[in-house]
Amino acid sequence: MLKQFNLLDIFICIGIAAMVFMVVAYLGGGSSIMASNKKTVYFTVEAVSLPPGFHEKISIGDTIEDSAKGYYYGVVSHVEAEPTVIETLDSVNRKIVKAEVPDRETILLTVQCDGTESDILITAGGQPIKIGQQMRLKGKGYAMGGFILEMWTE
Repeated sequence: MLKQFNLLDIFICIGIAAMVFMVVAYLGGGSSIMASNKKTVYFTVEAVSLPPGFHEKISIGDTIEDSAKGYYYGVVSHVEAEPTVIETLDSVNRKIVKAEVPDRETILLTVQCDGTESDILITAGGQPIKIGQQMRLKGKGYAMGGFILEMWTE
C-alpha cells in the first residue's frame, strides 16, 4: 500500500534539494572572476624618495616579481624618474606649499603583465590588483615599494 505525502514530507524534500544544491555549488568552485577575459594588463607604481640614480638600475624588459611573496607579475615596459616633491608648511605665509626634496627621486614604473579583466576584478600574473594598492616589487639587483597610480588593459 502506498503512503500519501503530507505537507511535512514536501518540506523535507525541498530542504534536501536545497542542501544538495548548496553542496554542488560549493564543490563546483564558483569563481569570483565571472566572464573574465585574458588581457594584457599594465599598472604603474609610484616609488617615492629613492636615492638619486636609482632609475638607472631599471631596464625595459626586466622581470618584475612581488618581493614579499615571490609572485611573478611581468616585465618593465616604461620607467620615468622625477624629483621627489613633498607638501610642507610655509611658516612665513602660513600656506601649504610644494617643495622639492634634495637628493631624492620618485620613480614611475610601468609593468606589463598577462592577466584577466572581469566586471569585478583585474588580475596581473594571477594576483588581484587595484588602484591605491601597495606593491613591493623586485627586479634584478633592486627592490622598491610604492602604490599603484593607474592601470589599464589591452
